[in-house]
Order: sequence, then C-alpha cells, then structure tokens
Amino acid sequence: MQKFLPSILFFSCLFLMLPIAQSQTFWEEDFSDGFPNGWSTEDLSNNDFLWTWCATPSPVGPGCPPVFDDVAENQAPFASTTASNGFMTCNSDAAGNPLPENHISVLTTNAIDCSNESEVFLQFQTHFGIFAKNAAEQAFVRVSTDLNSWTSFLPFTDLYGLFTDRWSDNPETITFDITEVAAGNSTVYIQWLWIANYDFIWSIDDIVLLNEDPTPIFDLQVKENFFIIPPYIKTPISQVTPLRFLADVENIGQANQTNVKLSINIKKLFPDQIVHTEELDYGGMQSGQLIENVVFFEEFTPTETGFYEGTYEVSSDSVDLVPENNIQTFRFEITDSTFAKTLGGNPIGLRPGDGSWIINEPHAWGYGVHYQVPEGEDVFASSVSFGIANPEALSGESVVAWLYEWTDLNENGDCEAAERTNRGFANYVILGTELPVGTITVPLQNIGTGPIFLDNGKEYILMLQFEPSTPTADLEIQTEVFLDYKAQFTISDSLDLFPKYHTYAYIGNPGTFTHNGFNLPSGKMILTPDIRLNIGGDIFSSSFDLPGYSFDLKYFPNPATDVLHVNVEFENQ
Repeated sequence: MQKFLPSILFFSCLFLMLPIAQSQTFWEEDFSDGFPNGWSTEDLSNNDFLWTWCATPSPVGPGCPPVFDDVAENQAPFASTTASNGFMTCNSDAAGNPLPENHISVLTTNAIDCSNESEVFLQFQTHFGIFAKNAAEQAFVRVSTDLNSWTSFLPFTDLYGLFTDRWSDNPETITFDITEVAAGNSTVYIQWLWIANYDFIWSIDDIVLLNEDPTPIFDLQVKENFFIIPPYIKTPISQVTPLRFLADVENIGQANQTNVKLSINIKKLFPDQIVHTEELDYGGMQSGQLIENVVFFEEFTPTETGFYEGTYEVSSDSVDLVPENNIQTFRFEITDSTFAKTLGGNPIGLRPGDGSWIINEPHAWGYGVHYQVPEGEDVFASSVSFGIANPEALSGESVVAWLYEWTDLNENGDCEAAERTNRGFANYVILGTELPVGTITVPLQNIGTGPIFLDNGKEYILMLQFEPSTPTADLEIQTEVFLDYKAQFTISDSLDLFPKYHTYAYIGNPGTFTHNGFNLPSGKMILTPDIRLNIGGDIFSSSFDLPGYSFDLKYFPNPATDVLHVNVEFENQ
C-alpha cells in the first residue's frame, strides 16, 4: 500500500498555545542544547530507527523530519512553541517501503527527581502522523521508577490512518496525570515508545512536569469533529430542503458547569442579517461529560440565494477560560443553479499513490460526488464544473465527467456497476494552459437525445474519470479540505432521512465506486473533490434581427449568479 500524494495549492494554519504558570513547573526540557545528557534512544526491533535531534523545523536539516505537504491533515513543519531552538523526532517514513517487521523506537529520559511533589502532571507538545494503523495500538508514553516496570499512557486515541485521521494537531498539547507513578519518587523515567512501519513522523518538544493540574477550571467546547453542516455547501434555490442542526458539546474543564446552553445562529451575509436562531438548554454538565447527537428542534429553510454563515456556540454561567473552542462556524451558499460539496476555497490537488497500480500500468482512476435531487420535475443536468490541479503536466490528455443515476439495490452505500445507469457525459481535452486554481465548465451531453431531465428524489453520482494515454500521466483533481460531512450523514441515517453520502472513488477498472471515496466513515471526511453539477429549468429566449442575418438567443437561468448557459442559433439571410 502506497501513501497518499497531495500537492499544496493554498494553505494557512493558525494555532493557539495556552500559557502555563511557571510556578507550577518543577522540571522542563525544550531541547535547546541538543540531545539531552543522560537520555537514550534505541530500536528494540534492531531496525535502527532512532529518535534524533532536529535543530530547526525548516529548512529540513540533519536529523529533521520531512515535510509531506499534506495540508488536509495538519502536515507542515513542526510548530511547537520553541521548535526553532530544537526538538526530538522519529522518522518512520525513512524506511522508503514497509519493513519485514515493525520498528520499535524508544526515547527515554534520565532520572527525574519528583520526591518533593504530591502531584505530578506531564505535559508536552507534539506532532504525530501515522499511515494505516490505529495510533492507540502503536504510540505510547510510559513512566517508570526503575526502567523495568512501566505504566503506559495513550497520547493519540482518535487517529486511525487510511486517509481518515492520520495526523495530530500541529502542535498538539498532551497532558497526563502521572501522580500515581511519579509522586514522591526520586528516580522517575519518562519514555516515548513508537511501534511503527513506514508511517510518518513523531516529534516532541517543550516537555514540562507540573505539581498542579494545568487543565483550565472552566472550559466547554463545541467538538470540532462533529457538527452538522448542510448536505451540500452549494444548493440550487429550487432544490433547497429544510436544514437540521446538531453539535456535540464537551466539558473539558476541571469544574462542573451550570446553565449550559448551545445555540445555532444562521446569518445571511452581504449585508449581514440573522435569519434563524435557536437555543438548547442542557442544564448542568459534569467535568469530562460529553453530550452527543442532540438535534435542534427547529428546521430552517433558506428562501433567498446568497451566502450564509452558521455558528454553533456553547455558554454557561461561568467565564470560559478558553473561549476559542466555544464556537464552530461553517458557510454555505444558496445558488441559482449549482450543486457543490465545496465552496471553492483552500484547494489542494489529490491523486492516489503510485502503489495503487502495478508497474507500467496507466494510472486510471475516478473521483466523484453524490447528489440527490428532491425536486427533479422539469429540471435537467446542464453542465459540470471541476478543477484540475496539474494541467501543465497533462496537455493533450482527456478527462470525462459521467453523470450516473443510481439505485442502491443492496443498501451497502457502494455504487456497483449493475446499480447505475449512464445519463450523460462531458469530455474535456486538457490544454495544459488552464489555471491550477479555479473550475472548468463543460456542457453535459445526453446519452440519448434532448436535455438530461432529472427525477424527483433520485440519486446521482457525478464522476470525473481519467484514463491516461501513457503510464507516466497522473491526474490531480482539485479538492477542498476541512469540510466534515460525518455529522450530516449521521443525522440523515438516525432520522431516517434520504441518505446524504459524501464522495465516491475507484482505482483502475471502473467497477464499484466506493462510497466516501478516500475517507472512511470512522474518520473525518475532509477531502472533497470540487466537482459541481449545474442544473437548468426554464429556458428563456430572445430573437434579434441585424443587417444580413438574424439569430435566436436561448439562455438560463435568469437571473444568474454562478453559471449562465447561452445558446446562439444563427440564420443567414
């Protein structure tokens, strides 16, 4: 299995580090003096994969981790508070290919004196990336007083690999209460142990031991990995259905909270106007309590085209000490004629890794999106819009967008060949001069005759398919990051609504299209191809007479804000 190979087109990263009171810190290490005296590293599997000291995250120097340019999964140079003066790292990717057996790389401190402390909390900043394994089964922080008996802690319990959650935050701050092992002992050892095989990297920095719990007293959060966004980020006004809302809330502070409320506000932008608001009253929340899958009672149905912004916000009687995680926002657009799963910002190019095909096999593959048309009567599929991230490398190659009507006969979510019918296609020959950011719009042609009329409630899959003429040609499809449809799919399933699948993909032979594409249901669905379906309805016409000729002009929609389709028929006189 090969690794995923994205290419960055745009990237921005913000992070917040909360200050730690120095009065709590009784031991620290920021690696400013290189590999610390008395520390040790070894590979218990004898594969010689050791932890190394890196002087600075960028540029990459001796002992430093590579940068994989995987913006979709927080990959970038290590961004710990003091990364510029050095940090420790283990580079599992250096194998180049899977090893016969896993490497077991350990980094162990020298003895630390905790004899005067009644409480001991370990905190460090980290950046971690796996490829295909469950991190809870391979990454450990261990504490010992004799280097023989170890107590293990799990720093990453929500990273599962395989194009779902592969990377931690950058940086992620990890805190463990190690009081039971360390308090009152004069020889305390801390160890980072990684069982891996051709994974990515693990970097650590800014390690401190504290004699008080650094967790904020009051800290509520709206979970960033589970809140509902609309089923389509762009929806034609004629196909709008009532929107439902949900967000998970957690009390990650030390104290219990009272009068906890979660609100949803929908604002129409330009000019700003609140068009929907609702509040859920949760009452009290215990420290550590998670409230999941509570659906707001009211629905909201947009009635105007334009951009909208939704905001989930949690509050309580107490002043929250980390207000930044009290809010999660999302944007969507009601269009005149365009369906899309993306807004068109933060694009990256995406293709499967080379190992997805045998040697010298042409790199054929397809990526697409799922649309459901609730009001299909008198509506037809007019064109497709998509983005190519590397057009300069593909001059003369062709891509074909196929529109399939699909019925999930076995209800497994995958689109199998016997379950789909070709309804239309759009062939495009790549010039090589297209911009790598933006979309290309191509008319859809009916397999039969006339417009491609759609049906009420039917499901459609719009696939961009690539069959290269040479084994060296690789198509990178423009995708968008940080759009998590997982909660939307969950609510559709739990409320017995029409299923809202995410993306579909295949590699090689276009037999079965796998639902959710390169993402798995257990992880974040954050890689979304920018493949848009433009629809038409009423067609408007005008006739013009000019000296020497006349012509009929047909166009739709009217008015148009996204895509205007124009057909001109000339009649010589």
